[in-house]
Amino acid sequence: MNTRQLECFIAVAENLSFTKASEKIFISQTAVTQQIQKLELQLNVKLFERTNRNVKLTTAGATFLHEAKAILEREKDAITKTQLAANGFTGNLRIGWIKGYEMSNFVEYIRNFHSKFPNISLSFSRQNMGVLHSMLENDELDIIFTIRFNIEHYENITFKTIDSFSLYAVLAPFHPFAHKLSIKRIDLKNDPVILAEKSKEDTDLNRFIINQYDAAGFIPENILATDDLETILFMVAVGMGTAVLPSYAISQFGSWDHLVTIPLEDEHPAEIIAAWRKNNTNPSLNKLIEMFK
Repeated sequence: MNTRQLECFIAVAENLSFTKASEKIFISQTAVTQQIQKLELQLNVKLFERTNRNVKLTTAGATFLHEAKAILEREKDAITKTQLAANGFTGNLRIGWIKGYEMSNFVEYIRNFHSKFPNISLSFSRQNMGVLHSMLENDELDIIFTIRFNIEHYENITFKTIDSFSLYAVLAPFHPFAHKLSIKRIDLKNDPVILAEKSKEDTDLNRFIINQYDAAGFIPENILATDDLETILFMVAVGMGTAVLPSYAISQFGSWDHLVTIPLEDEHPAEIIAAWRKNNTNPSLNKLIEMFK
Protein backbone atom coordinates (compact mmCIF):
# COMPACT_ATOMS: atom_id res chain seq x y z
CA MET A 1 0.00 0.00 0.00
CA ASN A 2 1.38 3.40 -0.93
CA THR A 3 0.31 7.02 -1.05
CA ARG A 4 -0.55 6.95 -4.76
CA GLN A 5 -2.90 3.97 -4.26
CA LEU A 6 -4.68 5.77 -1.44
CA GLU A 7 -5.01 8.96 -3.48
CA CYS A 8 -6.50 7.02 -6.40
CA PHE A 9 -8.93 5.19 -4.12
CA ILE A 10 -10.10 8.39 -2.42
CA ALA A 11 -10.54 10.18 -5.76
CA VAL A 12 -12.72 7.33 -7.14
CA ALA A 13 -14.67 7.03 -3.87
CA GLU A 14 -15.44 10.75 -3.78
CA ASN A 15 -16.38 11.01 -7.46
CA LEU A 16 -17.81 7.47 -7.94
CA SER A 17 -16.22 7.59 -11.37
CA PHE A 18 -12.88 6.32 -12.61
CA THR A 19 -12.95 8.88 -15.41
CA LYS A 20 -13.53 11.86 -13.11
CA ALA A 21 -10.99 10.50 -10.63
CA SER A 22 -8.29 10.32 -13.31
CA GLU A 23 -9.01 13.90 -14.33
CA LYS A 24 -8.83 15.11 -10.74
CA ILE A 25 -5.45 13.56 -9.93
CA PHE A 26 -4.01 13.97 -13.46
CA ILE A 27 -3.21 10.37 -14.33
CA SER A 28 -4.77 8.07 -16.91
CA GLN A 29 -7.93 6.10 -16.20
CA THR A 30 -5.99 2.91 -16.87
CA ALA A 31 -3.41 3.86 -14.20
CA VAL A 32 -6.20 4.60 -11.72
CA THR A 33 -7.79 1.21 -12.40
CA GLN A 34 -4.45 -0.55 -11.94
CA GLN A 35 -3.79 1.19 -8.63
CA ILE A 36 -7.24 0.23 -7.30
CA GLN A 37 -6.76 -3.37 -8.40
CA LYS A 38 -3.40 -3.58 -6.62
CA LEU A 39 -4.93 -2.09 -3.47
CA GLU A 40 -7.83 -4.55 -3.48
CA LEU A 41 -5.37 -7.40 -3.98
CA GLN A 42 -3.25 -6.27 -1.02
CA LEU A 43 -6.27 -5.78 1.21
CA ASN A 44 -7.93 -8.95 -0.06
CA VAL A 45 -11.29 -7.14 -0.19
CA LYS A 46 -13.48 -5.62 -2.89
CA LEU A 47 -13.64 -1.85 -2.50
CA PHE A 48 -16.05 -0.97 -5.34
CA GLU A 49 -19.07 -2.47 -7.05
CA ARG A 50 -18.65 -1.75 -10.77
CA THR A 51 -21.21 -1.89 -13.58
CA ASN A 52 -21.13 -0.38 -17.04
CA ARG A 53 -22.93 2.69 -15.75
CA ASN A 54 -22.26 2.91 -12.00
CA VAL A 55 -19.50 2.73 -9.45
CA LYS A 56 -20.32 2.49 -5.77
CA LEU A 57 -18.44 1.70 -2.60
CA THR A 58 -18.80 -1.66 -0.93
CA THR A 59 -19.30 -1.78 2.83
CA ALA A 60 -15.59 -2.52 3.17
CA GLY A 61 -14.79 0.35 0.79
CA ALA A 62 -16.85 2.81 2.82
CA THR A 63 -14.98 1.78 5.96
CA PHE A 64 -11.62 2.02 4.24
CA LEU A 65 -12.39 5.49 2.87
CA HIS A 66 -12.38 6.94 6.38
CA GLU A 67 -9.14 5.14 7.24
CA ALA A 68 -7.43 6.09 3.97
CA LYS A 69 -8.13 9.78 4.55
CA ALA A 70 -6.81 9.48 8.11
CA ILE A 71 -3.62 7.78 6.87
CA LEU A 72 -2.92 10.55 4.37
CA GLU A 73 -3.66 13.20 6.96
CA ARG A 74 -1.30 11.60 9.45
CA GLU A 75 1.37 11.35 6.77
CA LYS A 76 0.94 15.04 5.93
CA ASP A 77 1.06 15.94 9.61
CA ALA A 78 4.20 13.85 10.12
CA ILE A 79 5.93 15.58 7.22
CA THR A 80 4.96 19.02 8.53
CA LYS A 81 6.13 18.26 12.07
CA THR A 82 9.39 16.79 10.80
CA GLN A 83 10.09 19.84 8.66
CA LEU A 84 9.25 22.18 11.53
CA ALA A 85 11.52 20.24 13.87
CA ALA A 86 14.35 20.32 11.35
CA ASN A 87 14.04 24.09 11.19
CA GLY A 88 13.78 24.51 14.96
CA PHE A 89 10.10 25.46 15.12
CA THR A 90 9.25 22.41 17.23
CA GLY A 91 11.36 20.24 19.48
CA ASN A 92 12.80 20.36 22.97
CA LEU A 93 15.13 22.85 24.59
CA ARG A 94 16.83 22.40 27.98
CA ILE A 95 17.64 25.72 29.62
CA GLY A 96 19.67 26.35 32.76
CA TRP A 97 20.27 29.61 34.60
CA ILE A 98 22.17 30.84 37.62
CA LYS A 99 20.20 31.24 40.81
CA GLY A 100 18.80 34.73 41.16
CA TYR A 101 18.88 35.58 37.47
CA GLU A 102 15.16 34.88 37.27
CA MET A 103 14.73 38.23 39.08
CA SER A 104 16.01 40.06 35.99
CA ASN A 105 14.76 40.55 32.43
CA PHE A 106 15.60 36.89 31.81
CA VAL A 107 11.88 36.23 32.29
CA GLU A 108 11.12 38.50 29.35
CA TYR A 109 13.68 36.73 27.14
CA ILE A 110 12.08 33.35 27.74
CA ARG A 111 8.54 34.71 27.57
CA ASN A 112 9.22 36.25 24.15
CA PHE A 113 10.83 33.04 22.92
CA HIS A 114 7.92 30.91 24.12
CA SER A 115 5.44 33.31 22.51
CA LYS A 116 7.29 33.13 19.19
CA PHE A 117 7.87 29.34 19.26
CA PRO A 118 5.03 27.85 21.34
CA ASN A 119 5.61 24.36 19.90
CA ILE A 120 9.12 24.11 21.33
CA SER A 121 8.94 22.25 24.64
CA LEU A 122 11.02 23.94 27.35
CA SER A 123 12.55 22.39 30.45
CA PHE A 124 14.43 24.36 33.10
CA SER A 125 17.13 23.96 35.71
CA ARG A 126 18.04 26.67 38.27
CA GLN A 127 21.52 25.98 39.65
CA ASN A 128 24.73 27.56 40.83
CA MET A 129 27.55 28.31 38.38
CA GLY A 130 29.52 25.13 38.92
CA VAL A 131 26.57 22.78 38.47
CA LEU A 132 25.40 24.64 35.37
CA HIS A 133 28.78 24.32 33.73
CA SER A 134 28.99 20.62 34.59
CA MET A 135 25.50 19.96 33.23
CA LEU A 136 26.36 21.78 30.00
CA GLU A 137 29.54 19.78 29.49
CA ASN A 138 27.69 16.52 30.22
CA ASP A 139 24.99 17.33 27.63
CA GLU A 140 22.29 17.63 30.29
CA LEU A 141 21.47 21.17 29.18
CA ASP A 142 21.42 22.81 25.75
CA ILE A 143 22.18 26.31 26.97
CA ILE A 144 23.02 28.02 30.25
CA PHE A 145 22.76 31.61 31.42
CA THR A 146 25.45 32.31 33.96
CA ILE A 147 28.05 34.79 35.17
CA ARG A 148 31.04 34.87 32.88
CA PHE A 149 34.16 33.33 34.34
CA ASN A 150 37.03 31.51 32.57
CA ILE A 151 34.59 29.84 30.20
CA GLU A 152 36.54 30.93 27.13
CA HIS A 153 39.25 28.46 28.17
CA TYR A 154 36.93 25.54 27.38
CA GLU A 155 37.41 24.67 23.71
CA ASN A 156 34.09 22.81 23.36
CA ILE A 157 31.97 25.71 24.62
CA THR A 158 31.06 29.00 23.00
CA PHE A 159 29.20 31.91 24.52
CA LYS A 160 27.61 35.30 23.96
CA THR A 161 27.36 38.16 26.43
CA ILE A 162 23.71 38.88 27.20
CA ASP A 163 23.74 41.51 29.94
CA SER A 164 25.82 43.09 32.69
CA PHE A 165 25.02 44.02 36.28
CA SER A 166 26.71 46.20 38.87
CA LEU A 167 28.27 44.50 41.89
CA TYR A 168 27.13 45.18 45.44
CA ALA A 169 28.52 44.36 48.85
CA VAL A 170 25.86 42.72 50.99
CA LEU A 171 26.23 43.48 54.69
CA ALA A 172 24.32 43.06 57.91
CA PRO A 173 22.79 46.35 59.14
CA PHE A 174 25.12 46.37 62.16
CA HIS A 175 28.27 46.08 60.02
CA PRO A 176 30.72 48.98 60.60
CA PHE A 177 30.40 50.07 56.97
CA ALA A 178 26.63 49.65 56.69
CA HIS A 179 26.14 53.42 56.68
CA LYS A 180 28.41 54.08 53.68
CA LEU A 181 27.09 55.07 50.25
CA SER A 182 29.76 53.01 48.51
CA ILE A 183 32.76 50.92 49.48
CA LYS A 184 35.69 49.10 47.93
CA ARG A 185 36.11 45.36 48.02
CA ILE A 186 39.26 45.70 50.11
CA ASP A 187 37.13 47.23 52.85
CA LEU A 188 35.80 43.70 53.40
CA LYS A 189 39.24 42.17 54.02
CA ASN A 190 38.59 41.49 57.70
CA ASP A 191 35.24 39.79 57.12
CA PRO A 192 34.52 36.13 56.40
CA VAL A 193 33.53 35.82 52.74
CA ILE A 194 30.45 33.85 51.77
CA LEU A 195 30.86 32.32 48.32
CA ALA A 196 27.90 31.62 46.06
CA GLU A 197 29.14 28.11 45.43
CA LYS A 198 28.63 24.64 46.84
CA SER A 199 32.08 24.22 48.34
CA LYS A 200 35.36 25.96 49.16
CA GLU A 201 37.32 23.50 47.02
CA ASP A 202 40.02 24.68 44.61
CA THR A 203 37.92 24.60 41.45
CA ASP A 204 38.36 26.74 38.34
CA LEU A 205 35.21 28.62 39.26
CA ASN A 206 36.21 29.30 42.86
CA ARG A 207 39.67 30.39 41.73
CA PHE A 208 37.97 32.90 39.47
CA ILE A 209 35.93 34.26 42.39
CA ILE A 210 38.94 34.44 44.72
CA ASN A 211 40.98 36.16 42.00
CA GLN A 212 38.50 39.01 42.12
CA TYR A 213 39.39 39.55 45.76
CA ASP A 214 43.08 39.15 44.95
CA ALA A 215 42.80 41.86 42.30
CA ALA A 216 41.28 44.14 44.97
CA GLY A 217 44.35 43.66 47.17
CA PHE A 218 43.66 40.70 49.45
CA ILE A 219 42.78 37.02 49.58
CA PRO A 220 40.07 36.07 52.11
CA GLU A 221 41.35 33.95 54.98
CA ASN A 222 37.93 32.86 56.20
CA ILE A 223 35.67 31.48 53.46
CA LEU A 224 32.15 30.10 53.84
CA ALA A 225 30.24 28.53 50.96
CA THR A 226 26.68 27.68 50.02
CA ASP A 227 24.99 27.20 46.66
CA ASP A 228 21.69 28.75 47.75
CA LEU A 229 21.14 32.47 47.23
CA GLU A 230 18.61 32.86 50.03
CA THR A 231 20.97 31.06 52.42
CA ILE A 232 23.78 33.47 51.51
CA LEU A 233 21.56 36.41 52.36
CA PHE A 234 20.45 34.77 55.61
CA MET A 235 24.07 34.10 56.63
CA VAL A 236 24.94 37.74 55.96
CA ALA A 237 21.90 38.93 57.91
CA VAL A 238 22.90 37.00 61.03
CA GLY A 239 26.44 38.36 60.88
CA MET A 240 28.38 35.33 59.64
CA GLY A 241 30.14 37.25 56.89
CA THR A 242 29.77 39.44 53.82
CA ALA A 243 29.04 38.67 50.21
CA VAL A 244 29.49 40.33 46.84
CA LEU A 245 26.58 39.81 44.48
CA PRO A 246 25.36 41.29 41.20
CA SER A 247 22.42 43.66 41.35
CA TYR A 248 19.90 41.18 39.88
CA ALA A 249 20.53 38.78 42.78
CA ILE A 250 19.59 41.31 45.44
CA SER A 251 16.83 43.23 43.68
CA GLN A 252 13.98 41.65 45.61
CA PHE A 253 15.82 41.88 48.94
CA GLY A 254 16.86 45.52 48.65
CA SER A 255 14.30 46.67 51.18
CA TRP A 256 14.81 43.77 53.60
CA ASP A 257 15.44 45.23 57.07
CA HIS A 258 18.05 42.57 57.86
CA LEU A 259 20.33 43.45 54.91
CA VAL A 260 22.21 46.44 53.59
CA THR A 261 23.42 46.56 49.97
CA ILE A 262 26.16 49.00 49.01
CA PRO A 263 27.63 49.59 45.52
CA LEU A 264 31.23 48.51 45.06
CA GLU A 265 33.65 51.10 43.74
CA ASP A 266 36.12 50.45 40.92
CA GLU A 267 34.60 47.09 39.96
CA HIS A 268 33.80 45.77 36.52
CA PRO A 269 30.15 44.74 36.15
CA ALA A 270 29.29 41.07 36.30
CA GLU A 271 28.62 39.83 32.78
CA ILE A 272 25.80 37.38 32.14
CA ILE A 273 26.52 35.07 29.22
CA ALA A 274 24.58 32.49 27.29
CA ALA A 275 26.84 29.45 26.81
CA TRP A 276 26.34 26.32 24.74
CA ARG A 277 28.38 23.45 23.32
CA LYS A 278 29.85 24.06 19.88
CA ASN A 279 28.77 20.61 18.67
CA ASN A 280 25.13 21.00 19.75
CA THR A 281 22.99 20.41 16.64
CA ASN A 282 19.61 21.08 18.25
CA PRO A 283 17.85 23.42 15.75
CA SER A 284 15.68 24.83 18.54
CA LEU A 285 18.84 26.11 20.23
CA ASN A 286 19.65 28.22 17.18
CA LYS A 287 16.25 29.89 17.40
CA LEU A 288 16.96 31.02 20.95
CA ILE A 289 20.49 32.16 20.16
CA GLU A 290 19.20 34.21 17.21
CA MET A 291 17.08 36.26 19.63
CA PHE A 292 20.25 37.66 21.21
CA LYS A 293 21.91 38.78 17.95
